[in-house]
Amino acid sequence: MSRLALGLARQLIASLVLAAVAQGATAQFDRPALSSAPVPLEIKPDGKWRGLLGAGLTATSGNTRSIGLNLLGDAVRATDSSRLSLSSQVLYGESVIDGERTRTADQWRAGARHDLSGPDAPLYFFTNGGAERDPLRQLALRAVAGAGLGYRNVRGPDDRFEVFGGLGWRSDRFTGPGSNINGELRTRYDTAELQIGEESSHRLSDNTTWRQRVTLFPNLRKAGELRAVFESVLSVSMSRNLVLTVSLSDRYDTQATAPVQRNDVLFYTGINLRVGAR
Repeated sequence: MSRLALGLARQLIASLVLAAVAQGATAQFDRPALSSAPVPLEIKPDGKWRGLLGAGLTATSGNTRSIGLNLLGDAVRATDSSRLSLSSQVLYGESVIDGERTRTADQWRAGARHDLSGPDAPLYFFTNGGAERDPLRQLALRAVAGAGLGYRNVRGPDDRFEVFGGLGWRSDRFTGPGSNINGELRTRYDTAELQIGEESSHRLSDNTTWRQRVTLFPNLRKAGELRAVFESVLSVSMSRNLVLTVSLSDRYDTQATAPVQRNDVLFYTGINLRVGAR
């Protein structure tokens, strides 16, 4: 746990440094929304959909050939008493060295979250769900679902902070001979989990926002087992339709065994397109 805490602290410091660098950009950025996605979205309680789309491609040729693809899609719909957030991401990468092809990334994930509360009420009820796949980590499919309560401690025009907690269920399917769990190769693992976390967003300037979230998933089936997700996102509005996004995420899982590492870190930078209502 000490290594996890140290890693989160380092990433938080890195996010603050990125925010300081981006302060000089100029454009107009509306109030962001906290959603299930790692990219802050505009929100207006008018029942209309708003979203962001992003894509990135890298390729090299010569002695070493490689390709990397990153796709993002996020959307939110809000009213005075509810908010529905959708998120998705696809990552793929491969390299060819001396004729030998190696996959360096092959994962996708999708999620949804629904918040319900009274108008301007600090307390809210949420449900969430999602699925992901990452064969390079022996994960053929992971499906999760949960529900709980949240409390918005700070709800100012420039700063928002909230805490939440609840219960969830996780169902994992593994590739090949299976994953080593508690000394046993298993192709399937189901367990109940707690969901405990906090998230906040901060307006750093007229066009720049920073958001962070930490979520812990203690395993209720075996004491000491834990998943954790840290996300930190800096967004700078470049125009009415384009948003520069720099994000850092770390997914930690105590059940991961060698050669799979417990920490799965992803750094993303790109320009996203606003879609939907204005």
